[in-house]
Amino acid sequence: EKNIFYGVLINMIYQLTLIIMIGVAMKQYLITSFKKFKADRISVNIKRVLAGVGIAFLLSYIVRIIEMTMCSNISVSANQSNVNGYFVDYPILAVIMSVIMGPFTEEIIYRGILFRFFSKYGELCAVLVTGFLFGTMHMLFSFGNTNILLFLCQWLDYFLSGILLGFIYKKYKNIWINVSIHGTWNLIVALFYTIIFHDTSSINFQLVAIRFITMCVTMEQLIFDVFSCTYAIPTPKKNNGIIANICSTLNTRR
Repeated sequence: EKNIFYGVLINMIYQLTLIIMIGVAMKQYLITSFKKFKADRISVNIKRVLAGVGIAFLLSYIVRIIEMTMCSNISVSANQSNVNGYFVDYPILAVIMSVIMGPFTEEIIYRGILFRFFSKYGELCAVLVTGFLFGTMHMLFSFGNTNILLFLCQWLDYFLSGILLGFIYKKYKNIWINVSIHGTWNLIVALFYTIIFHDTSSINFQLVAIRFITMCVTMEQLIFDVFSCTYAIPTPKKNNGIIANICSTLNTRR
């Protein structure tokens, strides 16, 4: 237990050092981005966060299906297992580290620095490169500790998350939107594993699949509403049937 505590403490000191260095070096960038973030209505930012988390959830679910199909032995990645353990033993410190400090430092490094650097070769290149680096760095603790298929499936989960966050930054060009989505997703994932399943090392993924499907059904309307409120859905001019009625209803609800 002491080792876990010292691990959390060292991690927090490391991230705090990064935050101070980044804050000094990128002060103007962070302030300008925050002013733009603050200028938008709170409801708009909440919708963006919910939309981002909803897409991340669906991508993660797809990876879980691939993982269950291809791998016989299934477990969470070493990185996720460590984070889940922190939430079980030191929940307050874990929230500060994984929901606030971690997303801030990671988004600044991958999107605020690396994305902007690689964007000179094209923004799509920046999305792919930062997604690859994001996925690979999150799997460092799993190198040599798992079979290749399971490793690739777990890497794919982080890679797709990195790709999603890259496209979000490409669209909004605001690091605080990324930090908000990343932090919210980290909190949901950690709570999902530690509260619903309790056991952070080995999980019955058939049960996960059933609960994921149940959650998908309950979240479907929420996610659909978020997108219909965020983006206007054009009503077909020539089609007066079901499709036109659905589009008209969605835009009326906006």
